[in-house]
Amino acid sequence: MKKIKFIILLLIIMIASGCTKEYNLIIDNDKIIEEFNITLDNNEENKQRLELDYFPLHADDTTKYEKKIEKVDNLLNAHFSYTYNPKEFVNANSINECFETKEILVDNQDYYYFKLENMKECMSDYNLDINITTNNKVLDNNADEIKDNKYIWHLTDDNKSTFKLEMKIDKNNYSKSSNKSLFYTVVLVVVTVVIIILAIYLIIKRNKSNKI
Repeated sequence: MKKIKFIILLLIIMIASGCTKEYNLIIDNDKIIEEFNITLDNNEENKQRLELDYFPLHADDTTKYEKKIEKVDNLLNAHFSYTYNPKEFVNANSINECFETKEILVDNQDYYYFKLENMKECMSDYNLDINITTNNKVLDNNADEIKDNKYIWHLTDDNKSTFKLEMKIDKNNYSKSSNKSLFYTVVLVVVTVVIIILAIYLIIKRNKSNKI
């Protein structure tokens, strides 16, 4: 039953033809966050589909995706998410139901390694972006597009038979853009503190002058 319900989630993604369909993985050291973002027409049939429970883990009928649904005009924005510990991710339904060939290495002390290829017939409409976001240093990847720390693969009906995702992520080092962002954050905090201290000093000085 659980497998059927996960397939229904994939069918919902398929039905969202022409609307937003996005699959996200966020790699954050000791956790992997999986997200499905889907936009559907706001009708009774889609509402009933979204009311079902969906399960992220293969052979697990109790753990469910966290689900958030928002109504915007004539659309339904559906967000499904689950946070895996890395060892759990090898049992992810999204991996097991959609890829014949998969290599997921999470036990290595130095890096994560993901290799997915040979798509199964798990969807009829394969027009979907697969995004992997990480602040860690990426050692190797074959992404179609890179935006800052987001690595993007475009899955389509045309490339489904040859689709291949490969990525190697350093567990112990962060990317330059992440370090730069941290630097700017620290600078912003320091400047803010200095401004606050200066403002307090000026207020105290002014109050003393007024008393005189």
